[in-house]
Amino acid sequence: MHGTGAPTVTFAANGGAEFRFEMRTAGSCGATGILGCGTGSSSATGLTSWSFTDNCTSGGNNCSTRTTGWPSSVLIRVYRPAVGNSCSQYQLRVTR
Repeated sequence: MHGTGAPTVTFAANGGAEFRFEMRTAGSCGATGILGCGTGSSSATGLTSWSFTDNCTSGGNNCSTRTTGWPSSVLIRVYRPAVGNSCSQYQLRVTR
C-alpha cells in the first residue's frame, strides 16, 4: 500500500527525559512484531522520536525494490527504561 507524507512520532513532553517508546505492528514477527523486525532495518525500541518515509512514486517499477511498505496501523508502547518512583508525565505528538 502506498501512502503519502512522512508520519512522525515524538514526545511533546517527556518529564525528566524518563520515557521511551517502541513502535509495533502486526507482521511476520508475531501478533505484534516490533516495527522493522524481518525487514533488515534497525529495531524500533528505546525511541524518543520515529518517522517513516515511503519515497516510492507511482508508475513503472519504481516500488519493486522497496523492502518496507506503509504499515496499515501501528501500536505505540511508552515505558520507563529505569525503575523508580516518579510523577513525571509524557505526551506524544503524532504528525503526518
